[in-house]
Amino acid sequence: MRPDDWDGRGFAMYLTLRHLQYFAAVVRAGSMARAAQTVHVAPTALSLQIKAIEDQSGVRLLTRHSRGIAPTEAGTALLARAEAVLALVAEAERELAARAAPAAGPVVIRLGLQPSQARRLGYDVMAGIGRVLPRAELRLAEGWSADIERRLDAGELDAVVGYGVGGRGVHPTFEICEDPFYFVAAPGFAGGAGPIALREVLGRPLAFYGEKGVSWRLAQAASAREGVPVAQGQQIESVELWRAMICRGRVGAIASYSALADEHRRGEVVVRPFEGEPLTVPVRLCVHEAVAAAPWVAPFRDLLARLLGAARPEEAQTAVKPPSSISSEPLTI
Repeated sequence: MRPDDWDGRGFAMYLTLRHLQYFAAVVRAGSMARAAQTVHVAPTALSLQIKAIEDQSGVRLLTRHSRGIAPTEAGTALLARAEAVLALVAEAERELAARAAPAAGPVVIRLGLQPSQARRLGYDVMAGIGRVLPRAELRLAEGWSADIERRLDAGELDAVVGYGVGGRGVHPTFEICEDPFYFVAAPGFAGGAGPIALREVLGRPLAFYGEKGVSWRLAQAASAREGVPVAQGQQIESVELWRAMICRGRVGAIASYSALADEHRRGEVVVRPFEGEPLTVPVRLCVHEAVAAAPWVAPFRDLLARLLGAARPEEAQTAVKPPSSISSEPLTI
C-alpha cells in the first residue's frame, strides 16, 4: 500500500482481476486445493491471496466446514460482482481477438531456464510446444537465476522458469507448482531409507548446487529454525561435479527429485523424505511485461504446469508426462 492511497477515510482497497479470478475459482471449486489446480498456483499462495482481500476489506468472505469451503453472505455478493466483471473482460478479449490481424509468421518464445529446470523440462517442453502452440518457435537458454532474470530485464528473453524468479515484482509472475525437496545420497552414505530428520541431515557433509542457491537457502533457514548449524557445506557451481560427488558417496544433498531422478532410477542414489513438514519450493514462470498479454502465455503456462507436476520418487515414471500425453487443443497465434 502506497502513502498516496489515502482516500480521506482510510487506505483505499485495490481489487485486481487476479483477485476476482482466484476468489471465483475458490467458491466454484469449494476447496482451496481444487481451485489451485484450476488457476495453476500453489494452494498456500491462493489462500494468501484470499486472505489479502479479507484483510484489506475487513470482511470475512469464506467459511470452512467439513465438506470444504462456502461463501459468506458478503462472499456471495462479491462472487456475483466478480463473475460479472470477468464475463465483461472475456467479452472484451473476444472482440479484440476478432479484430486482430492474422500473425504474419511464427511466434518466437525465448525461454530461460535454471540448470535444474533445463534438465527437467528441456526436452519435453521443446517436443510438446508444437502440440499446444503450432505456430510457435521455442528458443531455450540456460543460466543461473540472476543471469536469466538480467536477460529478461534486458528484453533478451521473453520468459524464465525456476525457483525464486520473479521475486522483485518487475514482471508478471505465475506459480506453476510446489516442488518438494529431499535428502539425496549414495546408498552407502544415505544411512538407510525412509524419512529422515532434518536435524540429522544438517549434521552431515552436504553439497550445494550453485552459490547460495535454493538448497543452500533451505538449509540455512532450517538451521536457524532447528537451532543446528550446517556441519559441512560445499558450494559447487558445476552440475556434473555436483552429481558426481553425490553419486560417489562423498557428500549428500538437499535437492528436488527431478535434479537426480535419472540417478535414482539407476539405483545410484537413495531419496529420503524429511520427517514432519515437507520442504517445498515454488516453481515460477516469469514473463516480460511486454509480452504479458500475448495469446501464447496462458497455454504455455498450462503446458509447463502439466510437464512440471512435482515429481516424487514413488511416481518417477509419471511425474513428467511425455509430449504424446498432452491433450490440449492447438491454439492459433
